Amino acid sequence: LAGESVIRTLGRVLRETMREEDLVARIGGDEFGLLLPDTDLDGGLAFAERLREAVAATPLMDGGRPALHRTCSIGLATLSTHDTLDTLLDRADRGLRLAKEQGRDRVVVMGPQPARGAGTEDSACG
Repeated sequence: LAGESVIRTLGRVLRETMREEDLVARIGGDEFGLLLPDTDLDGGLAFAERLREAVAATPLMDGGRPALHRTCSIGLATLSTHDTLDTLLDRADRGLRLAKEQGRDRVVVMGPQPARGAGTEDSACG
């Protein structure tokens, strides 16, 4: 039951935070994918931080009283011209895993893969 409450609460926070043109899909468990059209990296970071803060500020309810506070780890991937849906989702997922490894309740940006033979992937924490 607590898991269902988390999903319902997150859904409400997402609806309150997202724009009409943004898309959200549940990927599995308590993981969601969001697509923010016409949003640059700065806008994506600003949105991710607002969402992270909104989740942290929204307690789960138990019988009408606050029960638990949740945090939100976010992997933010920027779209490149060479991306497919799979490569974009993979990068966002790697960012999410890194955010969790680094202590949770944070945003990790994963840039596009470099061309073959180029340097390493950019990653940064916000």
